[in-house]
Amino acid sequence: FDSSLRNLTLPSSVEKLKSGWCLYSSDLNNINILKNHKQNISMYKNDFILGKLDKKSDIFDVLIFSRPKIKEAFIPSFIKKISSYGEYLTILKAV
Repeated sequence: FDSSLRNLTLPSSVEKLKSGWCLYSSDLNNINILKNHKQNISMYKNDFILGKLDKKSDIFDVLIFSRPKIKEAFIPSFIKKISSYGEYLTILKAV
């Protein structure tokens, strides 16, 4: 909350990012996902953190987070859900 954090690395095994986990961290512009044995989250085009509706699936279909500096974003058609924190995106356009 209200951090000057600019870079963050998360393991792909993260199961949940709580709503507001980086609220007011407007300097956070570089997020890396370290792949490991569990693939619960993934980066998409260096802009979004994606998750899964079904943890057993290989399909990332939930938009969890977008970088704060994004002014406009095209949401891929394979996204089935925007998580509650993902709703803080300012401008969304479906592809």
